[in-house]
Amino acid sequence: MRAMASISREDRPRKPWRVQWSERGHRRTRRFATKREAEKFVGELARGHNPVGASVTVAAWLATWIRTHGPTWEAKTLDDRSTRGDRFIIPALGGIRLRDLTKRDVREWRNDLVRVTTAKQANRAVRDLSAALTQAVEEEMVAVNVCLGLKPLPVEEPEHRPAELWEVEGIRAAMRTTRDRLAVSLMAYGGLRPGEMRSLRWGDVMAATIVVRRGERISGATKTGRKGARSVPIITAIREDLEAHGRRAGGDLVCGPMDEDNWRKNVWRPARQLVGSTATPYNLRHTAASLWIAEGLTTLEVANRLGHSTPALTHSTYGHLFPEAQLVKGESIEEAALRARATAAQDLPVLIERALTAARARLTEAQETLAAAQGDQAQRAARNAVRSARAVLRHIEAHPAVREV
Repeated sequence: MRAMASISREDRPRKPWRVQWSERGHRRTRRFATKREAEKFVGELARGHNPVGASVTVAAWLATWIRTHGPTWEAKTLDDRSTRGDRFIIPALGGIRLRDLTKRDVREWRNDLVRVTTAKQANRAVRDLSAALTQAVEEEMVAVNVCLGLKPLPVEEPEHRPAELWEVEGIRAAMRTTRDRLAVSLMAYGGLRPGEMRSLRWGDVMAATIVVRRGERISGATKTGRKGARSVPIITAIREDLEAHGRRAGGDLVCGPMDEDNWRKNVWRPARQLVGSTATPYNLRHTAASLWIAEGLTTLEVANRLGHSTPALTHSTYGHLFPEAQLVKGESIEEAALRARATAAQDLPVLIERALTAARARLTEAQETLAAAQGDQAQRAARNAVRSARAVLRHIEAHPAVREV
């Protein structure tokens, strides 16, 4: 079928010659510097050849998009988009030409995705593809982004759980160094995000407040960079850890340099296992929010301390905490934190002994299962269980606090 195209001249300093044509129900436009170039392009259309993205596949365009724009993204964004592209998009859609991709293709692909991953991950993969197609539209590779109008799959968002004070102070007590204990206090009582904690400089620590002005993003901004710098009070629990840690010679970072993955694996998780908690570092930020709410701060005040762009974001995130309280009636955050800290110090030997007993029992059970296992598959699974149990026990036994018990 021949493409219907027209040529017109516009009053433009560059590329005044405009070609308009219909393609798969959509009106497309391309401009040229000379009439001859425009006529040549119309001839190609008439012969059924569309030079614009005619042979570019989804895989090729995705690679171009990531290579061109990836350097401007955050490191985690680049890694996540590359991984989802390789894992979800390219295997199913990579061989389709951009101009042949339809909304039905995308919908069927997404339906297949939820059989192998979560709805949340499927939505993210669709957003990645949509972002790439939006750029393709801007560069006139395709006429329309076929992902537009596709409603996201319903996702049940997990409730933001604050770590309870016994978890906060238990994990802090089980930490190996003054730096790690300070890191816990900054997140739990200052509401700093993990990236903000790692980026905090001594110049941001004032007499009575901490100024949170930067994160680990390429721009140096915090997650909600629109809000700019914010201040949080230094309560006694934070001050004690700041003074115990002290400023180190040659280092401007309060808790750094700190590798996120290494810290979570080798510092946070062993301490958490000793205490018997399931909290994540980000749960400590939720703790700060819950304490401020319990102390009677308004939504606006809590939003300002957290660095949220609007109070509505704070209410939608933490609204379920307003009826609850982590504080005893009439008790301040200062008093509650110090009470929990004293209790954690007393309870740590008991928690360590309990964790060691549980880890040894788990290893014994795994070894017995291995001895009774029959068949290659059962033996492999049992050996993996033994290795895992030994690793947990070694983590606990290697902790400095264990040697004090």
